[in-house]
Parts: sequence; C-alpha cells; structure tokens
Amino acid sequence: FMAEEQEYSTFKEFYPYYLDEHKKAGTRITHFIGTTGFFAFVALAIVGQNPYCLIPAVVFPYAWAWVGHFFIEIEEHTSELQS
Repeated sequence: FMAEEQEYSTFKEFYPYYLDEHKKAGTRITHFIGTTGFFAFVALAIVGQNPYCLIPAVVFPYAWAWVGHFFIEIEEHTSELQS
C-alpha cells in the first residue's frame, strides 16, 4: 500500500508533493490543530515546570496529522492505489 518513496534534494522539488498531500482544507486544519497543541504543551511544560507535558507535545500533533491524512485525504490515495 505504500507508494514508492522519492527523495528530494531541494525544497523546490519537495513543495509540489507537499501541497498535493495537503489539498483538502480539513487536512490543513488538523495540522494547524496539532501544531498549535504542540506549542501549547511546550509552553505548559515551561511555565508549569513539568517535563511530562512534553510527552503530549509530541503525541498530540502526530495524532492530528494522522487523522488528517488517513481520514480526510484517504479517498484520493485509495483511488490512486486502485488505478
């Protein structure tokens, strides 16, 4: 099910692929939520002097990114795999 990985040597080469993977607004929103959560948990870890807040700082953004890619963008990737 995994597409062949392509290596990019420049951001200019990579960026069209990145945009293609984030076409739908819902995917971009889930990434925004995850990124915002990351900064919130890091700030909480610093202000509250609680290093355990760094655990959700890593898990929270990845969870939201996966939601975006697997539940929102999945339709296009499924049709690509079937062709």
